[in-house]
Amino acid sequence: MTGIPPGIPPGTPAGNDTPPITEDERVLRQSSIATTPNPIPQTDYLCHLSGKLTSSGGQSTTVDLRYVPDKWILLPAALADYLHALNTPAQEALELTAQLLLDDLNNQLVARWLQIVLTGPPEPATDIAAHRILLEDRQPQWDNPALLQRIAGF
Repeated sequence: MTGIPPGIPPGTPAGNDTPPITEDERVLRQSSIATTPNPIPQTDYLCHLSGKLTSSGGQSTTVDLRYVPDKWILLPAALADYLHALNTPAQEALELTAQLLLDDLNNQLVARWLQIVLTGPPEPATDIAAHRILLEDRQPQWDNPALLQRIAGF
């Protein structure tokens, strides 16, 4: 799927030039995230996928996804297809894009724990060398501190 419009959670102002995303557009965008049953659902384990998201202006953002699966896992090719299909505006705040990814992946994966890290390109016109956003979410009542302590080395 290509040309899926960018968006943010329903009800959130999208900015001056971007109309809010409709529920139908959100469902269509999320349906492009293909999952498959978790082969070992009884076990807590970390998954890490990394990819690139390119804005309509050609800027590249690195996307790192770490999660502890529950019933579903994300196929690597599905993440690549989803990121390719997103057409984020060149000037969209990295924070909005991170929230969009978190919402979409939460809805499709329903992971026990999910972390999204977006790293934007340096801003050549400023002294900003990096712009990084980290968002995470977990299912209520899920906790595995020993596993989550291993994230830094994973």
